[in-house]
Amino acid sequence: MTGGENVPFLQKNQTRIFYKKEPVNHSNKVETIVLIHTNITNHTIYDKMIPFLNEEFRLIRYDLRGFGLSDLGDEQISIDLYVDDLQFLIKSLNLEPVHLVGFGFGALLALKFSTLHSNLVKKMALMTMACFPEETYDSVKAHRSKVSYNGTKIPVDSILKKVTSLTTDDPEYTRIHQMMSNVPTSTYVKIMDFTLYTYPIPYMKETKTPALILSGEWEVVFPQNLLAFNAVYLPNFQYTVVPNSSSFLMVDQPEITALLIREFLTTVKPKKYIEDKLTNSIFEDLRLYTQNVYKDGTKNAQALNSIQVDLLHSFHVHINGKAIVKGWNQRYAKQILIYLIFHQTTSREK
Repeated sequence: MTGGENVPFLQKNQTRIFYKKEPVNHSNKVETIVLIHTNITNHTIYDKMIPFLNEEFRLIRYDLRGFGLSDLGDEQISIDLYVDDLQFLIKSLNLEPVHLVGFGFGALLALKFSTLHSNLVKKMALMTMACFPEETYDSVKAHRSKVSYNGTKIPVDSILKKVTSLTTDDPEYTRIHQMMSNVPTSTYVKIMDFTLYTYPIPYMKETKTPALILSGEWEVVFPQNLLAFNAVYLPNFQYTVVPNSSSFLMVDQPEITALLIREFLTTVKPKKYIEDKLTNSIFEDLRLYTQNVYKDGTKNAQALNSIQVDLLHSFHVHINGKAIVKGWNQRYAKQILIYLIFHQTTSREK
């Protein structure tokens, strides 16, 4: 159910979802891009990139529930609920199969959506998508908890310094700072948990939708190494780095980012050298070799046991990435472990 023509809201049960249409400027053959923003932002995060996209595409932007002008609603939020909201948007606006452009948490939504509703998606561009191995979850969670003061405060200034190259005297910096500051801390924490602890690789392997993964040259918040490696051998994926940019590609390099997306969405991927079977065979062999290297490496990593002990600021022990928090005050356990770290060959008496 939608509002009137001049009322840019969709009514889903008791929840209003704000959306905005950007008509195409010149092209006669019109395809639609739905742009999905990330945590602690809203649809306006794409403002600088819009002029470089709507020369060829009709654009639909919307605020995820709990952000911008959209209601949070009474339902328990989850990734599945946000995926369902996206389907509701596409169906309510009577859109043909669309292209999805997702950023951060929005990229994860687009990816999962493509595995469930492939008939509604032509291609997708996924920007700054988080991808942390499960064995790092404890350390990542500890870091995020620390910088957010145990989930009681959004560290807006700290985040902005890492995710964009904007200077503090730039009006766009001020605007984004205010945007982030308006998000309820509880919503930020929930979405951050979804973002960090949802492993996207299984969805990448499952989707049949052609996808472009984009990351910034200076990315530090969401390391892209694992995504890039998988994109090398998964046949439906491409991976490209946007120069002179950090997490917020559409803010740091709106024109370059839009150009890469436009070229990917409008280019028909050529068939792999059908006229040259040897070249095609070499290409496929190398792809499979890379895939096998990854699989073998993963198996070996899982087979090895690792112990990480932090001593400098406080005492922490992780075994295979899992924190060991109990028992360290019993029978000199902590002292014995520390001694054994530095004296791995010793006698029982010592």
